[in-house]
Amino acid sequence: MLLECQNTVQYSIDGGQTYSTGGIFTDLVGGEYKIKLVNDQTGCTFDTLVNLATIQCDEICADGQDNDGDGDIDCDDIDCKRPSITNIELKSPTQISCPDGDDGQILLECQNVTQYSIDGGQTYSTGGIFTDLVGGEYKIKLVNDQTGCTFDTLVNLATIQCDEICADGQDNDGDGDIDCDDIDCKRPSITNIELKSPTQISCPDGDDGQILLECQNVTQYSIDGGQTYSTGGIFTDLVGGEYKIKLVNDQTGCTFDTLVNLATIQCDEICADGQDNDGDGDIDSYDDIDCKRPSITNIELKSPTQISCPDGDDGQILLECQNVISSIDGGQTYSTGGIFTDLIGGEYKIKLVNDQTGCTFDTLVNLATIQCDEICADGQDNDGDGDIDCDDIDYCKRPSITNIELKSPTQISCPDGDDGQILLECQNVTQYSIDGGQTYSTGGNLYRLSRR
Repeated sequence: MLLECQNTVQYSIDGGQTYSTGGIFTDLVGGEYKIKLVNDQTGCTFDTLVNLATIQCDEICADGQDNDGDGDIDCDDIDCKRPSITNIELKSPTQISCPDGDDGQILLECQNVTQYSIDGGQTYSTGGIFTDLVGGEYKIKLVNDQTGCTFDTLVNLATIQCDEICADGQDNDGDGDIDCDDIDCKRPSITNIELKSPTQISCPDGDDGQILLECQNVTQYSIDGGQTYSTGGIFTDLVGGEYKIKLVNDQTGCTFDTLVNLATIQCDEICADGQDNDGDGDIDSYDDIDCKRPSITNIELKSPTQISCPDGDDGQILLECQNVISSIDGGQTYSTGGIFTDLIGGEYKIKLVNDQTGCTFDTLVNLATIQCDEICADGQDNDGDGDIDCDDIDYCKRPSITNIELKSPTQISCPDGDDGQILLECQNVTQYSIDGGQTYSTGGNLYRLSRR
C-alpha cells in the first residue's frame, strides 16, 4: 500500500494501533485497512477505509501448507483432487475356477485417478478392472499423477473352498491330498472285519466260512476283486482261501482294496459216505491215511507138509497187520490176531476190518495143497486118489507080471522030470518066490523045476 500525503507526520493502516513515519506498507494480505494520518504539529488527523482485494491462492499439494487458506493442507484439500472410489464391486472366486480358484474380480469406479494398483503399488494399470484373482487381501493404491496425491485402502476377496474333484488327478481343494486320498472324497474304509473260517460241520464242501464287513462310505461290496458286487457287507457259505475285498463309493468313484484269507478246513474223511471228504482224491476206505484202511505189512504162508499127512493140515497163514481184526474165510469168522494154523492147502479169502472206521481190506491167498505120499501098509488112502495101500499103483508100486512063460518038464529030464521052467517078466519086483514066499530069488528065471 503506497500513500502520498501532505501535512502528515505519522501513518497508520490499522486505525492507529501502530504507526510509521512513511507511507509505504508492504507484505499485506487482501482485506479492509483503516487508514489514519496524524500531523503531530497541529494534532489534526485524517481517517479513511481502503480495501486490498483478497487473492485466491492455489493449493500446492505437497508442501505441507494450507496454500489456499481453506483449512485443508496438501492432498486433504479438494483442490488437489485426491483419488477417490465412487463405486467398488468385489467378486470372490467361484467353484468354476477350481482347483486354482482364480476367477475373482475387483471392479473400481474412481475419480481423479491416473494409475490403479491392487498390490500396494508394486504394479499399476491405467484401468480399474482386475480379473483372474484368487481369494485374499488386496492393497488398493490409487494415484493422481497430476497432483501426486494417492489413496490407499484394503479389500478382501473370500478364498473359495474348492470342492475336491475325486478323479481328476489334482488337489482341487488345496489341502495337500489328491482325489480319493482326500477325506472329502470319502474313500471307503473298513471299520471292523470278522473272518470266520470253514468248520468241520460243512464238510466235505467246507463252505460255511463267513466274511463280515462293517464299513464307511461304501455303496457296493465285492470279495472277488470286483467281478461281482452286493449292497451289503455280509458274505456267507465261503470256502477257505484268499478273497480280494473291493469296496466302492458310487457317489465319488473312490475304491478300497485289500486281501483277506479264510483258513482252508482240513475236512476229516468220513469213511463210509461215498465222498472224498478231505479232498485228497481218495474216497472212504481208499483214503488209507485218514480211514486207516487195514493193510498187511507182512504175510507168511506155510503150506501143509508131509508130516501132517494124510490130513495135510499143518499149513499156516501168519499176518502182520495194522488197525484190524482178521478173517481168512471172507468174513464168516474173525480173529483178533493174525495167526492162523492147522490149515489145509487151498484158497483163503483174507478179510481185514478196522472196527473204528468200518474200512476193510480183502485179498486172496493160496496154500499149496500137499501131495501126500501113499503109506502102503496103514490101511488109509494117504494120497487121496481112492486107492488104499498097495492098491495105489502110483506110489506103492504093487508087483505085477508083465509076461510069463511056462515050460513043463520033458522026457529028457527023466527019471527026475525036472527040466520045467517058469520065466517071469515083472514090474516093481525086488524078490521072486514060487513057493509062496518060503524062499526067494532076485530074478524071475526059475529053472529045473520038477512037476509037483
